[in-house]
Amino acid sequence: MGFIKCPRCDLNYMKDTDKYCAICLRELRGEEQVDEIELCSVCGESPAMPGKDMCLFCLRELNAQNNKLNSDEEDEEDVELEEDDDIELDDEVDDIDEIDDEVLNDALSLDELAEDEDEDDYIDED
Repeated sequence: MGFIKCPRCDLNYMKDTDKYCAICLRELRGEEQVDEIELCSVCGESPAMPGKDMCLFCLRELNAQNNKLNSDEEDEEDVELEEDDDIELDDEVDDIDEIDDEVLNDALSLDELAEDEDEDDYIDED
C-alpha cells in the first residue's frame, strides 16, 4: 500500500486504493472547508492572527513592552558611555600635563629623520 498523487488536482497525495484525495472528495461533495479558529495563546479569548499564535491586541502589547525595554537599555548604555568618556578624557589630560617640554623638544622632526636615513644609506654604500 503506497501513496500516489491525486489524479484530479495533482497536488495532494492519497493512498493508492483511493479514487481521489480527501480535499478533492470534499470539493466534489460540495462541502465547505471549515478552518478551525485558533485562540490567542496569551489571553485565550480572541482569535489568533493568521500565521501567529497571538491576537492583534496581545501582539501589540508585547511589542510595546519590548520597545520600552529596548529604549530603557539604550538609555542606560548612553549614560554609561558618557561617564566612561568623561573618565577617559580626564586621564588623557593628566597624561599630557605630565609630559616634559624637554622630551617634546628633543624629539626629531620628520625632516631630520629623513636626513638621518639618507646619511645611513650613503654610509652603507661605501
